[in-house]
Amino acid sequence: MLDHAAPGARLVFSCGWHITRDGLDRYSWRIRAAVAFGRLMKVTRLVEMEDQYEAARRIFASDRAWTLVRGSDLEEGESQGLPRWSEHVGDPVLESNLTRRVDFALFMVAALEDDTLVQQAPAIVGCRTPSALATPRRSRPDPSARSRPGRCADWQAGPMAIDEVLADRVRDALADRGIEWTERRMFGSLILLVGGEILVGVRNGGGLLVRVDPDESEELLRDAGPWYAQVALMGDKDMGPSWLDVSPDAVEDRPGLDHWLDAALRR
Repeated sequence: MLDHAAPGARLVFSCGWHITRDGLDRYSWRIRAAVAFGRLMKVTRLVEMEDQYEAARRIFASDRAWTLVRGSDLEEGESQGLPRWSEHVGDPVLESNLTRRVDFALFMVAALEDDTLVQQAPAIVGCRTPSALATPRRSRPDPSARSRPGRCADWQAGPMAIDEVLADRVRDALADRGIEWTERRMFGSLILLVGGEILVGVRNGGGLLVRVDPDESEELLRDAGPWYAQVALMGDKDMGPSWLDVSPDAVEDRPGLDHWLDAALRR
């Protein structure tokens, strides 16, 4: 694949957690035992672990636009959403070591559209596993880091204070439109209501909770992409198609903010 793909092609590969890029991964005894067993099975030619290591070595050495997605144990079932990920196995977020098979595939497809994952080897875990739900979320993505949030993303509601800068920007945008509003704190957000109905909410994590026409929801999500907008969560359950969580990156400038306010106002 590396040798025959067209120049500039975006390449996404997959493997297990046992593959390490920089030697900084920390493995549990179960994973170490499984790897040791796999090496033993090489003698009987039932498992060729060394082929996987050699393939990964060639990928890591390549200057192509590759991503190597390192998957946890897999289970069947309906999608829970885009998995969370870390650069290294051993991160507490990955402790549950379980991902829905369909979500593994979802992450690989989403990675095709995210240039920050180029030449990265993210280790993933289901976003609704106990370890993913228990791990504190960052307030917003670090623009200097080569990472983006995924489903159940780091910019969704967390323990941080309301982003007052974003709140003021939303207030200014509504005032510029001549719209009157009231405010209330709920859903872990500063909620702005128009005509007594929820319009948007400024999330604790710095993103925006947007209430949209459910008939527009699918198109809005598709146009934004999974890194920038997702169906909102309350606890471990989604809030339905009318409620979208929008990342800080998606509303960092006025056109982006206007886009989502207009969507809310059309409801």
